[in-house]
Amino acid sequence: MTRTTHLVLLAPLLVTACRNDVLLGDAHDNDPREHDEGAPSDPADPSDPADPSDPADPSDPADPSDPADPSDPSDPSDPSDPSDPSDPSDPSDPQDPPDDPPPCSYPSAGSLNGTGSVMPRLVWSDARRPDGSTFSFDLQEFHCEDTEHDAVVFILSAEWCGNCPSYLQDIAQEAAAIEAAGGLLVFLDLQTSSYDAPSNARAHQYIGGYIGNGEGIRVGDGGSDHPGLIYNSSIWSAVPGGFVVERAGMTVVANQEESSSVLDYVSIVQGIGGGGGGGGGGCAEDPYEPNNSATGAPVVQPGSFSGGVCDSQSDYFRVNTAGAWRVDVDFSHSAGDIDMEVVGTTVRSDSADDDESVSHSGAATVRVFGWNGAHNSYTFTLTAQ
Repeated sequence: MTRTTHLVLLAPLLVTACRNDVLLGDAHDNDPREHDEGAPSDPADPSDPADPSDPADPSDPADPSDPADPSDPSDPSDPSDPSDPSDPSDPSDPQDPPDDPPPCSYPSAGSLNGTGSVMPRLVWSDARRPDGSTFSFDLQEFHCEDTEHDAVVFILSAEWCGNCPSYLQDIAQEAAAIEAAGGLLVFLDLQTSSYDAPSNARAHQYIGGYIGNGEGIRVGDGGSDHPGLIYNSSIWSAVPGGFVVERAGMTVVANQEESSSVLDYVSIVQGIGGGGGGGGGGCAEDPYEPNNSATGAPVVQPGSFSGGVCDSQSDYFRVNTAGAWRVDVDFSHSAGDIDMEVVGTTVRSDSADDDESVSHSGAATVRVFGWNGAHNSYTFTLTAQ
């Protein structure tokens, strides 16, 4: 792979992003019988069922003196009255609707500088489908609403790049497999042949010239609501290239810039979705979780403990040991390749063996991660030297 670096200054490009953007009546027990006002009354006559002077007359359904008359469906004292819509025991009693779920928010993002960084929220208001039709491709909508994909795979190219056409064609051959694994494929044109930031229309024309109407969204770095953001980031220095962002946290989990071999995008995406990617069976996280960012890295003391890279996120540990120290990470390489680095330095261990080791002096942060999205358990050992 020819890795070519061009340093250019991009003129600001103004882009306007269009965002698509039981009524109950009175209950009465009406007595149909007529009373003869002239008839003599017998206050104690038990044979008179309508005798109002008999307070315990069970044959009188309208007897107001019987507070627990079960034969009276309008009796307000009957808590199990099915005709009472306010009956708390009635399972059909309408309840207040549940509260709406909290809105989905996009993770806080800083600089796009490689594996472990959060992809900034971008919107391409007129991104192109393979057939040339346009739609709004919003990374927040992808993060919050896309249930079909576990990751987005960005393929980087530039129109002045001599090796990019063949790379685009190679990726196009894998497009169906990437999609089947759960990856959303996005071809991103970084620069035109005259070193301008390309629009989405220009990117579609360039990319389509090599892969036709093959699968994959086409966007230009000048076609987002932050033109030139990816070109001016440190996630790349040569093209062709690419990187993978897992949807759950919008974190970069693999980057061609950090790999000495061509990324296997299918395996990486499968690893994110739990369908493969180099192990992870029986993986157990370390006791310091959550520790998936350098800012929240826990301080570790000399000694050993068990941990694991069990998802797409890295593990970070803070070493405050004075003087020289060494960290060893032991694992089974066949179950998943684990690598390690000292953050902010060139100290890195990425062999193909069953262990990795880094040495440093003074306070620093160590990052443990799976190569190409691999998952695996490991033993972490810090030794003061």
